[in-house]
Amino acid sequence: MRLGHADSPAEQPQGRTERLGGKRATIMAAAVGVAAFFFYSFILYAYYYGDPAYYQRYYDSLIGRDVIWALLSQFDYLGSSEVIYPVVAWIGSNAGIERYILMAAFDGLMYAALFLVLRMYRCNPIFIALCLTNFYVIVLATSAERLKFAYICFFLALLAIGRLKLVWLAMAPLAHFQSLITYGSLFIWHFFTRLSARTKAAIGAFALIGTGAGLYFFYGALVGKFMSYQGQGGLLDILSGLALFSVALAISPNRLKVLATLAPLIVITFILGSDRMNMVVFTTFIYICLVENKTRHPTVLLIMSYFSVKALGFCLNVLEYGHGFA
Repeated sequence: MRLGHADSPAEQPQGRTERLGGKRATIMAAAVGVAAFFFYSFILYAYYYGDPAYYQRYYDSLIGRDVIWALLSQFDYLGSSEVIYPVVAWIGSNAGIERYILMAAFDGLMYAALFLVLRMYRCNPIFIALCLTNFYVIVLATSAERLKFAYICFFLALLAIGRLKLVWLAMAPLAHFQSLITYGSLFIWHFFTRLSARTKAAIGAFALIGTGAGLYFFYGALVGKFMSYQGQGGLLDILSGLALFSVALAISPNRLKVLATLAPLIVITFILGSDRMNMVVFTTFIYICLVENKTRHPTVLLIMSYFSVKALGFCLNVLEYGHGFA
């Protein structure tokens, strides 16, 4: 399974058993998921400032309410208009499950799925360990609570086959609109250079219609997010993205595709700021490394090591200050 046609050895389709590594990989993924659950049960219990505080207030407000109220009230509490998180939070809160326990369970699912994805791409144990301890993965598991569900859907889409893949891909934007930006970059990487002019025009028309529909139904939430990020951009914000961009250009044989894929993300980061866009850039960078079979490259491993060290500081901040970004 891949998002696009195979054009490198790492992208060649394989049998499902071979891709996922069989029962041994499934058992290892389950162990990783259980370990992540217990670890994040501890971390999330200590993480009570910043974004988790807003999520906790919203979660508590759902007790005794109906699901429609959960969907409509999320904008007042979280400034969002997505679908999946309010439903999950509504079920958990009314079932009497503590929020940190529920989110730790989904963290375990995310880690298990991510582990299987990395095994599917034949990553070596060092890269897998660095990826599982990566700063951005830990941010997903803690403070980026809604975005986490989009990544879970994306990982499950990578693992799925047939129509189920499309279902998971379609669900990611319902969890967080930011996934549409990631989809755009991956679309450029996989498809755009292979399509005819007529197909490009048809997809462009569909994208315009979809964008128009999204703006119509979610205008308030999107404008609110844009205004909150507007003016946060700057040269310092794009340095991290530029570094990843430069490395991708240096190690990839498909430099034109790298340019077309990552350059628009750097521009968006400059406009909107690095708060969430750096995660999109990093996700796209790692995906390129996976499909180009560059996860053993020394520079890639050095970058991953840096983000694992950064993750350690984040966790220590949570334990000491109750806030990862303290």
